[in-house]
This record gives sequence, C-alpha cells and structure tokens, in this order.
Amino acid sequence: MKTKHRISLLIEFTILFVAFPLSVVLGFVAVESRWLIWTITAIYLLTIILAQKPDSVALGLSSLSFRRLSALMIVEVAILTAFYLFFVFHWIDRQLLVRLIIILFLYPLLSVPAQEFFFRSFFFFRYGQVFEARLLIVVNTLSFAFYHMIFGSWIATITSLGAGFALSILYHKYRNFFLNCIIHAIFGILVFLMGWADHFTPLRVFTN
Repeated sequence: MKTKHRISLLIEFTILFVAFPLSVVLGFVAVESRWLIWTITAIYLLTIILAQKPDSVALGLSSLSFRRLSALMIVEVAILTAFYLFFVFHWIDRQLLVRLIIILFLYPLLSVPAQEFFFRSFFFFRYGQVFEARLLIVVNTLSFAFYHMIFGSWIATITSLGAGFALSILYHKYRNFFLNCIIHAIFGILVFLMGWADHFTPLRVFTN
C-alpha cells in the first residue's frame, strides 16, 4: 500500500473512531448532538461503500444459510424468553415488560445492525488495509470500548471492552455480519436484563 493512502486511512480512522467520541466525552459537542455526528458518519460510510463498491464477502454479508440463521434466531429467542420468565417470576416488575418489548425489537433491529456494520463490516474492510490481523482485532476492540465512553460510565466502557473483543474475534474468524448481529443482540439484552441499561444512557458523567 502506498504511504499516502495509508496515512489518509489513519487520519480517517482518527476522525471517525477517536475525534468524534472524544468530542462528546470532553464536552466539545453536546450529547444531544450525537445524532448529528452519527448521521454524518453514516452518510460518509455510505459514500465510501458506494464509491468503492466492495463485494458482499468483503463486508461480511455473504450470509449464513437460511436454515442456520433461523436456528440461531430460535436459540436467541429461547434464551431471551427464559431470562424474561426468570425476571417475571422472581423480580415481578411490570415496567420490565414494556422496556423488554422495546429492547427486544428496537435494539436488535436498529442499533445492533448499525453498530456491527460500523465497527465490524466497515472497520475490517477499511482498516484491514492498514493493520495486520492481530493488531486489527486489538484496535477494533479498543475503538468499540472507546466509543462507549460517551455513556459516561466505566461499567459501559469495561463491558464494551469485553464484548468488543469477543465480537472482533468472531467477525475475524467467520466474517459474517448477521452472526455478529445475533451475538451482539444477545450481549446487549443480557446487559439490560442485568439492570445495567442506565449505564448505556449518554447523559452521565464518569462517577460510577
């Protein structure tokens, strides 16, 4: 790879994965404006994808067979149902029902795919040109955790560090966007069921 192209990718990486989250953490950008940052980022990612036109394999979109994907989804539903029943019969909290419905649908269908495309599909496709495999996994893991610092909670950051490492390893091995989405969704919903949802609300300061 030409040095100039490598440098441009490193600058891009610094802006997307360091400068943006850091600007929120340090208060240079209002927390409420994070949606604008994410929108700009999404438009930029779309522009890159449309310009370079990578094939589906390069983005981890060469999906699992329908049968295997369906089996994994059934397992996910079974696990989540078991946890839900556990909470209903042991910690009877009716508000959990509403919150669980939201997180069972909105989180897996909207948040998770967006995160996995940004942090895995795009990241590995784009920066696999810059970092060798092991370093790529490490940088991806740290970037995922660093981005979660916008939530202002050490629990969110440390949890994301562990989950990010597992998801990076998984994507590196299988290069399957859909598989990563399923595992990511399970991680996220388990965090919610453990009562840590408030640590992933970007209105906090680092006091926890």
